[in-house]
Amino acid sequence: MARYRVYTGALLLVVVLLAPRPLAAQQGAAVDSLRAELRALQARIDSLVQVLRSIQQEEERKRAQAELERLRAAAAAAAEAGGGAEQTEGEPSFVGRERSQQSLNPEISVAGDLVGFARASPRETAVIPRELEFAFQAAIDPFARTRIFITHGQELPLDPSATAEGEEGGVEIEEAIVYWVGLPGGTGLDVGKF
Repeated sequence: MARYRVYTGALLLVVVLLAPRPLAAQQGAAVDSLRAELRALQARIDSLVQVLRSIQQEEERKRAQAELERLRAAAAAAAEAGGGAEQTEGEPSFVGRERSQQSLNPEISVAGDLVGFARASPRETAVIPRELEFAFQAAIDPFARTRIFITHGQELPLDPSATAEGEEGGVEIEEAIVYWVGLPGGTGLDVGKF
């Protein structure tokens, strides 16, 4: 009987040790199949995302193509309506605006040398222009420019009590020049009073 108990105990121990292994193997197989299924689902999601991106890119391309066609149609309509200058095929057309009204207006500036004094008793102030200079500069054409400086001056006495007016100096042409640029050989020509 003692042997029977030893055999029964050993048999029971073997059964207990062997029994959990098939259960663990079944659980491991279930986990592996779940992981495989999860990987398959992730792959399908990734492929669906790629399909969605390609559909969005195709829609954007179609929108851009439609906008381009709309702009081309508007440009063709503007060309038919006479919005552009007539020109032959392959020949560029150049338009110069050198003789437009604004470019023909001269640049005019005035510079002056003013002398002034003030007295407290008797109360007296005066500002006298010692010299005024008028400058005129303009483009005659794309290759010629002109520059004229006219001055008006008067001599003032050193003592302001002598006279407030001073001596009249008069008007004088200080400089009058016409100069051409872009002459042959990269030269220029200046003519006038310096």
